[in-house]
Amino acid sequence: MKGKPKKVGVTASGAVAAKGTIAADPAVYPFGTRIGIPGYGLGIVQDIGGSIKGAHIDIWFPSHEEASAWGARKLKVKVENSKENSKGSSGSRRSELSIRGFPRPAPSSKIPQSPRSYGR
Repeated sequence: MKGKPKKVGVTASGAVAAKGTIAADPAVYPFGTRIGIPGYGLGIVQDIGGSIKGAHIDIWFPSHEEASAWGARKLKVKVENSKENSKGSSGSRRSELSIRGFPRPAPSSKIPQSPRSYGR
């Protein structure tokens, strides 16, 4: 969607952001990758962020207060690839990721380039 205005609350994959929405570096975690996050639950990569690189993800929360309460954490998560990995098999693995919460934007707000810029 580069070069086009983005609708509020709609992810880069076209899904509406909701509980379980994850923004990630698509080179590391492509759209559809499922990630089990302790204390949050299962999420699916549906969005990207310009400042999200490597072993880092942002997870969606319905409010700024909940995202702030989550803060930034480094956790061991369960990653289930949606596509076959480089060795030709699909499956899951344990990874340690830096995770930050991002809130739902207000309906009248403009979408920043990255969910990481919410609340700053």
